[in-house]
Amino acid sequence: MLKATKLPREEAWIKKGGDCYVVRCGERIVGLLEKYRGRGYPWKVFAGYGHDARLVAFTDNGKAAAVALLEHEMEKATHTVFVYGTLRSGERNNKLLRRSELLGEATIGGTLYSFGGFPGLRLAADGGLVVGEVWRVNDRTLARLDELEGVDSGFYSRLQVTVELGGSPVTAWVYEAASRLVDGLPVIAGGDWCNREAVAQ
Repeated sequence: MLKATKLPREEAWIKKGGDCYVVRCGERIVGLLEKYRGRGYPWKVFAGYGHDARLVAFTDNGKAAAVALLEHEMEKATHTVFVYGTLRSGERNNKLLRRSELLGEATIGGTLYSFGGFPGLRLAADGGLVVGEVWRVNDRTLARLDELEGVDSGFYSRLQVTVELGGSPVTAWVYEAASRLVDGLPVIAGGDWCNREAVAQ
């Protein structure tokens, strides 16, 4: 099994077959490969394969070119993310955002719970306000944030929501903690992790 490039929530499984590599790709990756296929890159996209996936065949040189191309695209693509805990400015995991752009402080409706060393958000339109920051990140950084938040293990879910940034609504990704994990945890009064001295029991 050879290592494949990974985009957020999508994977390519590479299997050697004859003189080429056959790859099962999600539609996101296929779209990027199709974008460059007419420029002489050595790969071929086949018809549908399973749910939301297609097969792509590469020559040996084509696989290396595709991996390099996908890594380049991952650096270019951008997303907005609302962070409210250890990813905020001055907090210990903010280093993961060192190549990202801070757009400003923002708020979202919900309740902030304390796990001790980090918080967990539960969204609620009729709840209080949770304070955080909105950052512009690329695909690579978003994948790292997914790993940090344990998205694949079900610890947090990444959801697209509307936050209030500078008095205007902005669409952003946010990581919401699983409800089963916050039951019985103390609530952070004021919804601000960076001002967490006061905790409501």
